Amino acid sequence: MSQPDIEIYVRDVNLEDITTWLAEVFDTVETGPVHGNCRYFKVYLAEKQIPVQIQKGASGKWNSIWFDSSGTPWDEDKSCGQAFNQRFQQPVRCNASLWQGDESNMDEWLHINQDGSEQLIQWPNE
Repeated sequence: MSQPDIEIYVRDVNLEDITTWLAEVFDTVETGPVHGNCRYFKVYLAEKQIPVQIQKGASGKWNSIWFDSSGTPWDEDKSCGQAFNQRFQQPVRCNASLWQGDESNMDEWLHINQDGSEQLIQWPNE
């Protein structure tokens, strides 16, 4: 079962590199507007449009990459985070569990280190 959307948090990766990664993963990338700290994109996979929002400093030094669709190549945040980490060897954070319709597991996060090792953390409370 896939999540209704995918969101990861990244550090030390600039917008140009993130855009390049999007172009590697998706068939087409269309750059959209900028509103404050947010850059919007539309990406396409098998002709299906997926809205993407990149928010700089969404949580301190962490930038959010949010795919507003269940039609991504990943079933959950962790798979997306692992793919991003493999590409850039940079830390990634994402929700550790599938969203279950309540917020009981929303404070349990997965931190993927530069070397790909993983650990559960409490975030943003750590």
